[in-house]
Amino acid sequence: MSEVLTLLLSPEKLEAWYADMATLNAAHTLAVTIALQSFIAAMVNPVQRATPAEIALKALLNKHAAQARERLLAENTEAIREALANQDRQALSRIHHAMSRHGFELAAKQAIEEMHEAHLHTAARWVLTWCREAKARGEAASGFPDALNFEQAGIDPIEYAAMKDTGIYLGAAI
Repeated sequence: MSEVLTLLLSPEKLEAWYADMATLNAAHTLAVTIALQSFIAAMVNPVQRATPAEIALKALLNKHAAQARERLLAENTEAIREALANQDRQALSRIHHAMSRHGFELAAKQAIEEMHEAHLHTAARWVLTWCREAKARGEAASGFPDALNFEQAGIDPIEYAAMKDTGIYLGAAI
C-alpha cells in the first residue's frame, strides 16, 4: 500500500499564506493560485467535496485569483501606456506576448482610454505608420502580392502582431 499524506488547509492558513506571498508579482500570484485551485480540485477527498470547508477555500482562492487578475491588468495597462508614450515596440511586444489576446485587448483599450488626446494621436500615428511600413517591407521581401515574408524583411512576427493589434485598438479610439 502506498503512503498517504494528509494536508490540513483552512481559510485562515490559506489567508496567512497569501499574506506571506504579498511581495510576489501579480502574474506569479495568479499562476500559483490557479495551480492551487487545480491541485485542490484534483486531490480533495470525495467525502469532503461541497462541505463548508471546501466551499470556503474555493471562495478564498477565487477572491485571490480575481485580485491577482485585477493587479495584472493594472500593471499591464500602465506598461502599455508607457510603451506607447516611449514608442517602445519591444516593450509592447513583450507585454503582448506574455498575455492572452483578450487580456492584452482589455489592457490596451484601458491604456488608450486613459491617454491624453494629443498622446493618443501621436501613438496612433507611430503605430499605424510602423505597421504600414512593416507590411510593405514584408510584401516586398516575399515577391508575391498579399504575402508577407517577415523573416526576409528583418521583422519580428511577434512584434508585428503586437503592433498590429495595438493599431486596431488605437484606430478604433480616434
